[in-house]
Amino acid sequence: MRVMSPRRLLNKSVNEHRLKPVPLFMGFSLCGLFRLLAWWLGLCFFCLGLIFFRYPGFQNDELLFAATVFRRSASVYILPIGRGLPLMALSYLGTLKSWLWGPLLRYSVSEATVRLPAVLLGALTVLLTYRLVERMHSRRAAVVATCILATDASFFLTTCFDWGPVALQHVFLVTGMLLSVHFAQTGGRSFLFFGFLVFGLGLWDKALFLWILSGLAVAAVVIYPREVFARLSVRNVALSLLGLVVGASPLVIYNVAHPLETFRSNSHFVFNEFAGKWWLLRVTFFGNALQGFITNVVSPPKPHGPGNLLEAVSFRLHELTRAGPLTVSLEEPALLAAVLLLPYLLFTKARRSLLFVLIAFFVAWLQMAITQGAGGTVHHTILLWPLPAMFLGIAFAQTSMRATWLLVVVALAIAGSNLIVLNEYLYTLIRNGGTSAWTDAVRPLARYVVESRPRQVVVYDWGISIPLEVITKERILPLWTDAPVLSPTVLKETEALWVGHTEGNEQFAGVNARIEASLRAAGFEKAPAAVIADGFGRPMFQVFRLRKVGGWD
Repeated sequence: MRVMSPRRLLNKSVNEHRLKPVPLFMGFSLCGLFRLLAWWLGLCFFCLGLIFFRYPGFQNDELLFAATVFRRSASVYILPIGRGLPLMALSYLGTLKSWLWGPLLRYSVSEATVRLPAVLLGALTVLLTYRLVERMHSRRAAVVATCILATDASFFLTTCFDWGPVALQHVFLVTGMLLSVHFAQTGGRSFLFFGFLVFGLGLWDKALFLWILSGLAVAAVVIYPREVFARLSVRNVALSLLGLVVGASPLVIYNVAHPLETFRSNSHFVFNEFAGKWWLLRVTFFGNALQGFITNVVSPPKPHGPGNLLEAVSFRLHELTRAGPLTVSLEEPALLAAVLLLPYLLFTKARRSLLFVLIAFFVAWLQMAITQGAGGTVHHTILLWPLPAMFLGIAFAQTSMRATWLLVVVALAIAGSNLIVLNEYLYTLIRNGGTSAWTDAVRPLARYVVESRPRQVVVYDWGISIPLEVITKERILPLWTDAPVLSPTVLKETEALWVGHTEGNEQFAGVNARIEASLRAAGFEKAPAAVIADGFGRPMFQVFRLRKVGGWD
C-alpha cells in the first residue's frame, strides 16, 4: 500500500476540488458560477468602454497606426511585394494594428471604429487572465485577479484609448503565458509552438514586448528550473524558436534589411532615472496618473452638466464620494499587504506562482528603468499588467483559504476604489472635456480646413497633423514645418492655411512666439482666418494665412 505525505494529499485534494464541479442549486456548480463571474467582469469592462469611448477627441499618437492605413509612405519599412506591404510604422512599432483595424477605418473613421476594437481586446484580456490564474492557482484567485483587473483605471484607460499602443500587447502576453502553462502541464507541443508564435506577434506589434518576454524567461528559469530543463529537448527548442521567428518575421525582415535598426535606435541606457520611474509606477497603481493628461482638470468657460441618466449618476456618485482628481485606488496598499504576507505565503503551494510573477514583473520594470526615454510614461509601465492583478489574486486567495468572506471583502474594496477613480475620470470628461492633446475641437478643425479647400495646409505644432490626415482620409495631407528656420518650400505657399494651437495650448512650449519671429524675419505676418473652439468654449486652434509685412489681407 502506497503511503502519501500530508502535503501530497493536500495537493491531490485541491486538484480534485478544482477539476470536479461542486453542485450548488438549480443545476449550477461552483465552477460554472466562477466562470459566469469571469464573463460578467469581461462584459463590465466592455460596457465601461461603451461609456467612455466617445468623450475625448482623438490624440495624435492614438491615430499614429491609422496613418499607414491610408498612406503606405507613413511606414518606415514596406516589403516590396505587389503594391508593397507596410511592415513597420516605426523602428520599434509594427503595422499589425493597422492591418487589423484597416477594414473598419476605410469604412469610417470614428471614435467607435478606432476605440471599440481595443476595448474588445481589453475584455478578452480580462477573460484570458481568469483562465491563466485558474491554471496557475485556483478559481478563487482567478475571480479576484479579474475583478481587480477589469476595474483598474490605468489598465482600462490605456486600453480604451490605446495611444501606447498596449491593447494587443496585453492580449499577446496573457495568451502566450496561457499556452505556455498548457504546454508545461500537458506536454502538448502545439501549445508550445503557438505560445511562442503569439509572443513573436507581440514583438512585431511592439519591440518593447521584449521587456516582459525576457522577464518571463528569467522567472521561468529561476522558479521552475527542473521543469524547464526537463522540457529542453532539441525538438522543443526548435519548435519554440520557429514559432517566435514566424510571429516576429516582419520585425526580423526589417532588421535584416536595416541591420539591427530596432536595437541600434532604441537601446540607450541610463542609470539615474530610477526615482522618477519608480514614482510613475506607483501613480500607475494609484490610477490617477492620467488626470490632467487625458482629462482637463481646469474648469472651462462653459462646463457641461449631465445630459442623460448615466451622466447624472456619475455626477451624483462624484458628490457622494467627494472624489477629486487626486483620488487613488487601494491597489498599492493591497500590494504592500500582499508583499508583507510573503513570509507566510512562501510556505504554501502558491509560493512558486507568486515568485514567478514578482520576478517577471521586476525584471521587465528594471529594463524600463535603465532604458533612456522609456518607463517614464503610463503607457510603458502599463505593459507590466496584468501581473500585479495576478499577484494580488493569488496572494489573497491563498491567505484566505478558510475565510472566503474576507476574500470577498478585499476584492470588493479594491474594485470599489477602482470604480470611484474611474468615475472621477468620467465626471471630469463630462464636465471639463479633454486636454489640448485630447480636444474635441479636432473634428470642427478638420471640417473647417476641408471646407476652405486650401492648396496646402501647414502645421507647426505637435498633435495636429496626423488627426487631420486620418479624420479626412488623406483629403488633407499637412506639410510640417518647424521654427526657427522656415524652408523656402513652405514660404512660397502663400495661399496655404497655417494651423497651430492657441496660446497656452501649445504642445511645444513657446512655438507660437518662435514661428511669428521666424515669419517676421522672412518678411511675413499672420492674417488670421479662424479660431476653432472646443465644445466647452475654450479656443484651441488658430488658423491663418500669410501676408507680406505691411500688405493687405
